Amino acid sequence: YVLEVLPEIESFPSEDTNNDMKKIHALLEQHILQNPEQYYWIHRRFKTVADDKNPYQ
Repeated sequence: YVLEVLPEIESFPSEDTNNDMKKIHALLEQHILQNPEQYYWIHRRFKTVADDKNPYQ
């Protein structure tokens, strides 16, 4: 395993939650794209589904 400590994100958190999330997602995407085969792609964390549907069936 390799642990990489990144510099802190400037002006984070801010009063703009949407902008903060865009920053986090951009950093996450940047790291995923370095080794996409290592990302757990089947995990449904970022998918939106209707409330009445079970996403794991």
